[in-house]
Amino acid sequence: MNNIYKNLARIGAAASVICSMAMPVSAHSDFLLKLDALKSPVPTILDLSEHEPVITESDSLVPIRPLADGAGMTASWDQPTQTATITLYSCAWSDYSIERYASQLMDRVNTYGLDVTPYSITADFRLNDDTAVLRYNYKDSDDDIVSVGKTVEVDEAATLVNDGTLMVPLKASMEIFSLDVKLDSEMMEAEISIPEYVKTPADMGFMAEKQDEAVQTAASVTVTPEQGVNMDPKLGKYLGRFKITHYCTCSSCNGGWGAKTAWAGGIIPGQTIAVDPDVIPKLSNVYIDGYGYRRAEDCGGGIKGNHIDMAVASHSEAMSKGVVYKDVYLAD
Repeated sequence: MNNIYKNLARIGAAASVICSMAMPVSAHSDFLLKLDALKSPVPTILDLSEHEPVITESDSLVPIRPLADGAGMTASWDQPTQTATITLYSCAWSDYSIERYASQLMDRVNTYGLDVTPYSITADFRLNDDTAVLRYNYKDSDDDIVSVGKTVEVDEAATLVNDGTLMVPLKASMEIFSLDVKLDSEMMEAEISIPEYVKTPADMGFMAEKQDEAVQTAASVTVTPEQGVNMDPKLGKYLGRFKITHYCTCSSCNGGWGAKTAWAGGIIPGQTIAVDPDVIPKLSNVYIDGYGYRRAEDCGGGIKGNHIDMAVASHSEAMSKGVVYKDVYLAD
């Protein structure tokens, strides 16, 4: 069947024949990439005529934007970090098969009892790096993003070729989304399809928004003693699992308060936290799993219940650390 697709794709004058077929075909390079019903109900051939793929021993580098668009995803490029991101949105009622599949994947990932809603799956590829960062992104009740994921090794590093067009490894970039990829480098053919069975990634943990390593310790994701929370009395009284956000002294984070706290003078990054005083007494010391000891020196209108806002040194650090969930103990 692939030979039929290839012959049709190579005959530029056969537009009328192609249009009359139920299966749309559009390709003008020697590399044939078939997308098996990822967006539409029927297979399609991806047009890679503008920037031809680069064939390697273990994979094939293809232009990221047409690949992502053809597969029902989006692609973006962050210049400061030299990172390309492929995003697959999750929607259980989408017209795209790939988005419905993403919803099934995200429903099967362990979110440790959090009240969260599936939002998207992302894969970050840094320029000339042979690792990628996989994140399953969920929205919590405050509409903040909570990510579960891990760092994944890939056979080929993303690279810039063909007049500045970003190329990514075809097999690795699609398999990271748990898709099936059949690649025949000799025949210069590839096929991407949704697997018959949902294959949920293993060994994932909570991740900050821009953090490469997942936090996979049991104490950082459990919520009750019965589920394995570290109940070492040296840590103090267990208060529960808290949402941890981050802020700095800038006006965007702290408004007119600047570097001042509500109860203890100036903000001290690495020490000061803002809390709900009805949950954590003001000026008390707490132990936060993964962070260590902090002091309740501040409060805020948006800090209610099991929520701690942690002071950091800069706005960029506050943004990069994002939202995580941690076990918290009252140390005194």
